[in-house]
Amino acid sequence: MKRAITVTLASARRVLSPQLAVFLLAVVCSLGFSFIIYPAIASPQNAVLDPDRYGALGFGLWHHGTLSYYPDPQPTLDRGPIYPAVIAVILWLSGGVWPQSLQAAQAVFFGLTSVLVFYIGEKVWGRRTAMAAAALTTVHPFLLWYTSRVWIETLATLLFTALAASLVFFHERPGIRRGMLVGAVAGVATLCKATFLPFLLFVPMVLL
Repeated sequence: MKRAITVTLASARRVLSPQLAVFLLAVVCSLGFSFIIYPAIASPQNAVLDPDRYGALGFGLWHHGTLSYYPDPQPTLDRGPIYPAVIAVILWLSGGVWPQSLQAAQAVFFGLTSVLVFYIGEKVWGRRTAMAAAALTTVHPFLLWYTSRVWIETLATLLFTALAASLVFFHERPGIRRGMLVGAVAGVATLCKATFLPFLLFVPMVLL
């Protein structure tokens, strides 16, 4: 019996890698917060679902094909296009289910962020520190709060972590392809949020 349990646990470890475990934990925590806790605290906390109207921009892209605040078809340039485009794709894939479709997608983004935290931690400090950092990420209250609402921070956090991970990946074995990956991530991040704009100058300086 003991041997059977040992074999079962060993098989589970092979199937459920640390990265997958971190990803699933983050997604479950995010979905639980978004669909159970957030609806219960939204009204008492006066939490506005979409304070920056990114949802309206996503609907504008989905319905009009322009970066516009739905239902107004007039295009605007006051927001970066990446997050509205992500929202528009999610609306298209879900047939317009709102906001649950975006909350579910942001749970996945959150899971990917946690996996990238694990990757950085493992490469720089070792597996034990990586697991601790990733586990703390999955239950971080601010990060969970962002995943439940139509805020750009969840995607921006993923892109920032991806930029850091790409730099670690480049540093491990410098090369043109890895350098191009860093540049691509930095470019997408800048189109997501103008806060990343200095990285277009800072990252090449670091690489050089």
